[in-house]
Amino acid sequence: MKKCFLLLPLCALLLSGCGCAERSCRQISQEEALQMMAEETDYIILDARTREEHAEARIEDSISVPDEELEKAPLSALPDKDQLILVYCRDEDSSLQAAQKLADAGYTKVAAFGGIDTWPGTIVRDEASTGPALRLSYAAETETDGIHMLVTDYTAPIITATLSNRSGKNWSYGASFSLLMRDEHGAWQELAWPDSIMWIAIAYELADGEDAEIQCDVSGLGTLSAGEYRLCKGALAAPFALDWSN
Repeated sequence: MKKCFLLLPLCALLLSGCGCAERSCRQISQEEALQMMAEETDYIILDARTREEHAEARIEDSISVPDEELEKAPLSALPDKDQLILVYCRDEDSSLQAAQKLADAGYTKVAAFGGIDTWPGTIVRDEASTGPALRLSYAAETETDGIHMLVTDYTAPIITATLSNRSGKNWSYGASFSLLMRDEHGAWQELAWPDSIMWIAIAYELADGEDAEIQCDVSGLGTLSAGEYRLCKGALAAPFALDWSN
């Protein structure tokens, strides 16, 4: 017989949450998630990122069910629709969207607890992985008022780009480069850059006719996914794509 007295407070907690629609899912803090993992015995930790991202780094004891698979029925990895499911993804919004898909599919106890990059608990990293890596698969030069920018490399977690000044005057640049946009189903969305992201530039003033290389450590964003991106500086918006390759 199930011990209902353990589940009733949790059910009340999940049903009282905000952020999800009518069906039962809730957004919780990562501290609450840690407490649930310590106190509950019958639960699943679900990683809604891609399987490649999961293989590279994951929260301890989590399983991989990518977001795009959550609307498919039945889900063999989740046979019990009344089991507690704790969902994480790349960030808070994407984890909540994944949790809502589960709730819409009839799962009754679903809680979203944000992204892996801010997780205070144990993260398992596969340092010896020989699988595919996320690489630059496409890049196009952008030009505005004689300033050219081209993304030349992405070797996680560093984005590298070149700047060329053909404007006829000196040009200054610096930390205001910190803008990266991702194509989300045809709409460009700005990624939320934490304070930890830093630009590394060989110069902050580019004379006319000079070129420079800039690098950006995006580890604060967590693992980027395959897709279309734009690296921006004012009116400059250099497009590039990332894809999996060996």
